[in-house]
Amino acid sequence: MSQKVKSFSDIEKLVFEKVKSNRIYRAALVAPSDVQTLEAVVLAKDHGIIEPFFIGDEKLLIEKATKYDIDIDGIEVLDINEPKLALETALKMGELGEIDFIIKGKIETRQFLDFLYSDELNFSPKKSASHVAVYKIDSYPKPLFLTDSFVNTQLDLKKKMMLIQNAVKFAAKLSVNNPKTAILGAVEVVYPQMAATVDAAVLSKMNERRQIKNCQLDGPLSLDIALDSYAAEAKGITDSAVAGDADILVAPDIETANGVYKAMSTFAQAEIGGVIVGGIVPITINADCDSIENRYNSILLAILAVS
Repeated sequence: MSQKVKSFSDIEKLVFEKVKSNRIYRAALVAPSDVQTLEAVVLAKDHGIIEPFFIGDEKLLIEKATKYDIDIDGIEVLDINEPKLALETALKMGELGEIDFIIKGKIETRQFLDFLYSDELNFSPKKSASHVAVYKIDSYPKPLFLTDSFVNTQLDLKKKMMLIQNAVKFAAKLSVNNPKTAILGAVEVVYPQMAATVDAAVLSKMNERRQIKNCQLDGPLSLDIALDSYAAEAKGITDSAVAGDADILVAPDIETANGVYKAMSTFAQAEIGGVIVGGIVPITINADCDSIENRYNSILLAILAVS
């Protein structure tokens, strides 16, 4: 996996190579009555990259598949009407090595995450899971990684270190090594009254002192400075390896990350995928605004996330 990744077509090629050299990956779709997700799963199955397994309300699944003419013949279904029990079953299968990753279906995102992080399910014993999105827009020459749009709601310095480490590790699976990582803020200087800028400066110094490794890190950087070299030069930021050429964006909070994610999907018509990493198994999770193609992209990313 040494080729330069420039698009989701390249990411798909990486997946095809991984499947060819290893195996078809087994995925559990939990609450499989979401039509767009169901179509993405069937598409991945037809491409020969996953063997899907459905866990959820079988009657409702058949109704949806029949109504929208989705071919689910031959796909095994475990009929469990209770979403939390369906997710618990999928996680146990993941622990036993019976599935490689989980796909979130028709469950409201906050409820899904509440289930996932409940004491009974214990998805991430070390609290080290995070969401990494990858998006590609025409105006930027390479895919961008963004964290954390869905999972971690309260970010202290330790959590931000974890987000960076997860994103850097995942980027390497897409052949993006030593990624240029921007710690986002509203401004490019440190204001003590703006905690996010202080955290960004500390993280940058930690990277400089090799406490955070395998990436080039700078911050605080506003979004335009992180992605636009002309904006960086206009602001006098000419000595940063990251400014204008970021690979990874680390948002200061979930509200910022989620807003960027949905703006890219809704208004920029970006190609997007996303996956939760750092838990028992990878989990795909998408916003309601995501297309079938973007849900398929998340499946591609989950396959690459599998160890």
